[in-house]
Amino acid sequence: MEYYKNRKQESSNGIDYSIERIDLLIVSISGAGIYVCLETLKYVNDNNMTPSSLVKIGGGLFLGAIILNFISQHFGRKANEHDYNWCEYNLDIEDEKYRDRVPELREKIRYHECEANKFSNYCVNTTNWSSIVMASGLFCLLWYFFSTF
Repeated sequence: MEYYKNRKQESSNGIDYSIERIDLLIVSISGAGIYVCLETLKYVNDNNMTPSSLVKIGGGLFLGAIILNFISQHFGRKANEHDYNWCEYNLDIEDEKYRDRVPELREKIRYHECEANKFSNYCVNTTNWSSIVMASGLFCLLWYFFSTF
């Protein structure tokens, strides 16, 4: 019973922690990348240079990384909600007053475990894709600067 109480608390903390993890770095770096792209396009325009597609593509990739990151946050929250509910139902099974509902509770436990795993996988995959898209944006921007200046 203590295990479920501890895991329930960890799930609750996980909901809060999911906002504070590496996703913040992705959003920060991508936001800075968008700023650099916009400033670069302004510089190019002010100096009558030909705008490069690499800068525009890089900016689009940074924006895509931020969007993917927000989707990842949604999946992380859903995974933690299902894990929290999984713990709740496991605690209920241990409680004497729910003895007559054990089969129903076991079904709910299986459902929330499956959903938590599914959303957790979605979260990991979208976070990974967000990182890849951000890195691609950085690559485009660096390629432009190395080839231009």
